[in-house]
Amino acid sequence: MKNLWKYGKAFLLLIGSYLLFMIIACLFPEEAVHRNIKRSVDDIRKEGNYAYAVMQYPAYQMDNFTDALMMATAWEANAGDLRSSLFENRHANVGMDMSVGLQNLVDQDYNDTKTYARYWHGNSFLMRILLFFGNYTNIRFFLYLFSSLVLVVACCLLYPRIGLPYTLAFFSGFFLLNGFVTQLSLQMFSCVMIAIISSVVICFKWEDLRAVGLVFFVTGSLTAFFDLLTTPLITVGMPLIMYLIMNRKRQEKESLWKGASGMAALSGIWFLGYLGTWATKWALSSIFTEQNVFKDAFLQSVHRSEIGEDFTRMDAVRANLEFMPWETLLTLCILLAVASILCFNREHLKSVLLTLPLVAVPYVWFWLISDHSFKHCWFTYRLQMVAISAAIVLLCYLVEWDKLQKKMRIKHLFISKRKKRT
Repeated sequence: MKNLWKYGKAFLLLIGSYLLFMIIACLFPEEAVHRNIKRSVDDIRKEGNYAYAVMQYPAYQMDNFTDALMMATAWEANAGDLRSSLFENRHANVGMDMSVGLQNLVDQDYNDTKTYARYWHGNSFLMRILLFFGNYTNIRFFLYLFSSLVLVVACCLLYPRIGLPYTLAFFSGFFLLNGFVTQLSLQMFSCVMIAIISSVVICFKWEDLRAVGLVFFVTGSLTAFFDLLTTPLITVGMPLIMYLIMNRKRQEKESLWKGASGMAALSGIWFLGYLGTWATKWALSSIFTEQNVFKDAFLQSVHRSEIGEDFTRMDAVRANLEFMPWETLLTLCILLAVASILCFNREHLKSVLLTLPLVAVPYVWFWLISDHSFKHCWFTYRLQMVAISAAIVLLCYLVEWDKLQKKMRIKHLFISKRKKRT
């Protein structure tokens, strides 16, 4: 009962914080916001809806379309009509080409607005705040600078606690699946940052199960607030990987069932925060508008899960698998397999079994959410960060790094300085 009250208070605090954040964003003077949106039009039109970060290959595709849609939502949001701004989330009806539509928006060349009420649009309100300070190019630079700083700080914090192999393994999915592209699009930015920051918190709080549960609950809620269904499961998958890394020694002394039930409980807590936050937005929007947002959300959920005439559920899985860096991944697996043969570690076999299901998580999602995963595979494929990181961490468990370090005559490289605790 005490835990339920704790999560209830946390949930009310989160919802209150979201509403306050949205109101504050609406209070920023619209003159400056509109001016910087106008200054962003040329950049968006020059790049197009789906520009490429490095080369013209889908794996490097950015989402200017959705970022422009966020600008359109930020344009309409204002303190004069908080009900509409917070619960209807209107944007100009300028067609499906947002690179042109943004120009129509600033020219006021459109007939009506559309609502997009089933999402919280936390990113759109963040966009509105950032647009007060600069245009889209400035925002993109800030996102890249901030996220790079988060990555550096995260590596510096994790390395002393889990050692070099596990630090590299944890971030392997990010680096192998072009995570840097997510640093250049606000649409893709939030899930990756939430996943990394929450994993660092887990690294420091893993011994306090109550705190760990609360972290997963808050993480799920934040994902629902900011994300527009890009790669939501990385915010539960990556923290679970970190929890298993930190808990690997304790896990070997406990039953496999206890470990599995603990993972299931943490996943359930995440889903409670995620779905609860979404349902609250549907309820608030239904109450304060004339829309049946629950019906809209249900119909969209069914649509996102459907298969089309030209693709099957397995096609959705295959479309995402095509983005996997198989040669690099195979090379890493072979190197770790050789290291495990030379210095095999029997101590973490339970952790191996507990980590294994996480490798399959992205593909279950692709199979279930087939329409969305097939049509948007150029960004949903990054959900496989969880699969790659879990697979590499799993192989790291099989290597006795102490022994390998002695064989290689290297000091204080592989092993965590806090080895006794982890």
